[in-house]
Amino acid sequence: MPSDKKILAFAVVGFLYVFASIFYMLYTYIANYGTPFKDSLSKQQLEIKEREAKRRGRVFLAGIILGMAMLVSTKYKKKSK
Repeated sequence: MPSDKKILAFAVVGFLYVFASIFYMLYTYIANYGTPFKDSLSKQQLEIKEREAKRRGRVFLAGIILGMAMLVSTKYKKKSK
C-alpha cells in the first residue's frame, strides 16, 4: 500500500472515530438517556469513580502530549533531510 493511501486510511479512521464520539455525546445528551449505572452507586463509590476518572484523565492527557511531541519531532526530522 503506497504511503499516501496509508495516510488517507488513517485520516478516515480518525475522522470517523471523532465524528462518532461527538455524535454519541450529542445524541445521548439530547435524547436524555440518563445515567442508570451512576445513579445506582453509593456516595463512596462515586468518590472512587471521580478520583479514578481524574487519574485516567491525566494519563490520557500525557498520551496526547507525548503523541504531539512525536508528531512534531518526526515532522522536523523529515524536513531537515
